[in-house]
Amino acid sequence: MNFDYKKLKNFTKLFTNRKVYDIIQMFLKIIYPRQASLKIIQGGENTNVTYVGLCGKLSVDLAVYLGQILKNLQKRVLIADLTEGHGLYYLFSVSEKFPVTYRNVDYIGKDFNVYAEENNEYNYILICMENNIRHIPGNYLSKIYYISDTQYINFFSMVNEIKNSRMATGIIVRDVTDGGIHAQYLMKYVFMDDYLLKMYQTHRVYQIHDDLTDREYRINMQYGDFGGFQNLSAEFLKVLEQIAAELTGYDKKQIKYSLKYAKEGKTIEKHNILEQRFGKKRNKQ
Repeated sequence: MNFDYKKLKNFTKLFTNRKVYDIIQMFLKIIYPRQASLKIIQGGENTNVTYVGLCGKLSVDLAVYLGQILKNLQKRVLIADLTEGHGLYYLFSVSEKFPVTYRNVDYIGKDFNVYAEENNEYNYILICMENNIRHIPGNYLSKIYYISDTQYINFFSMVNEIKNSRMATGIIVRDVTDGGIHAQYLMKYVFMDDYLLKMYQTHRVYQIHDDLTDREYRINMQYGDFGGFQNLSAEFLKVLEQIAAELTGYDKKQIKYSLKYAKEGKTIEKHNILEQRFGKKRNKQ
């Protein structure tokens, strides 16, 4: 029986479990060594596109802030909203049709196609999703951050996701109250998962305490209001800095400078003071 390698390869993308997907891909490389070596440029393969998963119900506002920071670092950014809440739909109002470009960042909703050739135009594609396992883009992610608050049902759902995928770059626990229910307590005494504890011990778990202004910004987005985020809590800003640094490899000074403009709703243009301040000095001939 003859099989078409390209069709088989595309068929494997229907498997959303990463381990199963990787095993099938390995067998395809063994059976079709010549074809497997000829990679098609799509979905991030052989390109400089970095797919970043932001998995959780409370992911859209974080993606919007992060996109503004990356944009000020001269990166082309697309933010895709695959969440059930469709946060970007409300941010840009029902009168707008996706894709939308706002402050030099592109946004798209549920029609996002991970295989689209246009994706290769971006440096970063931030994908907001509530469940990594159920989405085909989950197989394309270079990095994935899981986001939850301390509510039992949300944290429980996040833990199960991480157990199934075992590919978490970081965990962001939001709206942490001043009581005894915090990330370390939940991981050590409630869910008792060694993988999660190891992530905590290696400083890959970020906590953001409940803050009225953070919450206000998040709610305002649902009503189409996004100007800047000047008064975002210090913890939230720190998490944004850390993620931006992890994604780009830029130093803290560059990230802080980009964040300073982003939270004021400003755009740093290309070949501007950012490059003058941090770029290498050219040898004068």
